[in-house]
Amino acid sequence: MFCANQAHALVVRDLINQMKTSSDPFYCVRVTANDGALGEQYLRDFQDNEKTIPTILTTSQKLSTGWMPAMCATSCCCGRSIR
Repeated sequence: MFCANQAHALVVRDLINQMKTSSDPFYCVRVTANDGALGEQYLRDFQDNEKTIPTILTTSQKLSTGWMPAMCATSCCCGRSIR
């Protein structure tokens, strides 16, 4: 999920984790410049198609799809398929 800033990414992560049905504490994680090595590990885990967790990342300016629809200029979802 692309967020307005790092604080917003933290709030969104917390809200998603409060509403999730998964029991895994790493269902949604934040990956921002402030998250350092731990954030980089979360990103590697997310990119590994053999893993299902983390399922959702929140970020601000660190990641990009290279495409941002006009109706979605400030935030939009990205996540892996949920099995």
